[in-house]
Amino acid sequence: MIRAVALSCFFVATLTSCGTAVSQAAQPVDLGAEVMLAPGESASFRSAGIVVQFLGVTKDSRCPRDTTCMWAGDAAVLLSIRNPRQAPIRHEVLEGEHVIAGDYLITVVRVQPEPVAPAKIPQESYRATLQLQKL
Repeated sequence: MIRAVALSCFFVATLTSCGTAVSQAAQPVDLGAEVMLAPGESASFRSAGIVVQFLGVTKDSRCPRDTTCMWAGDAAVLLSIRNPRQAPIRHEVLEGEHVIAGDYLITVVRVQPEPVAPAKIPQESYRATLQLQKL
């Protein structure tokens, strides 16, 4: 009985430690530089003290590059923004647009890959290129 309890405690401790080992550190990025992130990855903008995490793509209605469309469509990404002066806030931002965080402008420069008909892009294949600039 004691052996079974000890073994189950070891198993739980191993799972817990494995979960924390998977977490990634934020990529350090200079103000004004572009950074490409995969879903779940973060960028730390050094001089601003702002950390931006790309959570994923919430909408992708862009016209596939191998078709002709009446409307170009757009892609929206979900960002979590941590500022030293406030709690993390989530923002949905369209490709080519921006969000204001304190004295800074965070722009979603591009969302990749481009869609190709009829395939649907898996969430883990997306990449968002972001840029942070001082207002």
